[in-house]
Amino acid sequence: MIKCPNCGAPMGDNASMCGKCGALVSTPTADAYRKNSLIKQLTRFRELLLEIEELNTMIRPQSDFPVSDSITFKKSSFMRYFWPFLVGGIGGASLLYIIIAMITFNSTMSQANYVVSKADMNRISANMVNDIYIGYIVCAIVAVAIIIIGVKIAKSKQASFNKNADMMMREQSEKFQKGVKNQRMIDVKNEDLRELRKYEPLVPEEHQNPDSLAKIINLIQNDKASTIEEACAQLV
Repeated sequence: MIKCPNCGAPMGDNASMCGKCGALVSTPTADAYRKNSLIKQLTRFRELLLEIEELNTMIRPQSDFPVSDSITFKKSSFMRYFWPFLVGGIGGASLLYIIIAMITFNSTMSQANYVVSKADMNRISANMVNDIYIGYIVCAIVAVAIIIIGVKIAKSKQASFNKNADMMMREQSEKFQKGVKNQRMIDVKNEDLRELRKYEPLVPEEHQNPDSLAKIINLIQNDKASTIEEACAQLV
């Protein structure tokens, strides 16, 4: 235990001020404690500055990210692409059937003008019925072919559209997660800035940068300066 050089009151080994008269006391133990405490504060100050600089390079405006990951992209239905083929197949086949029927009817009427016997009339009628049935079959085949092609094309377009919708939903979710991470970095930076405020009075503003602080810490550690003011004077 040491004594105060001013009033002689007993003091603790690590005490830097007399508890009785308030006199500042310089002892090897107290000086070492103040030195280590100062270096610790300056080191933390520098760490905060470096961390904030790194965060500034990583942080983006939060407005660049979606506010929610619950946004959904509407998927397409099969009928959205299939109905034109369905209508076209039925409508086209019906129109083709009407054309075939009209041609068959006109051809039959032309032949009827030259009929000389009942047998010829029966033959012409039978041929007309056969031609109409053949036309019906042809039209049905055309309609089925158009519908089958339409099914394949509609499925392909639906799959492509829905694949894009799924991809956009995944991108939306990934952007949201990046936004969450970005917000965490913003929160960390704000916490660092609040902590930084208590260290700023220690060092003149022109030396509040990582390089200058590293030099100040080195000077104090190597006993080339006992105070920040002395260290800053050597940096000029």
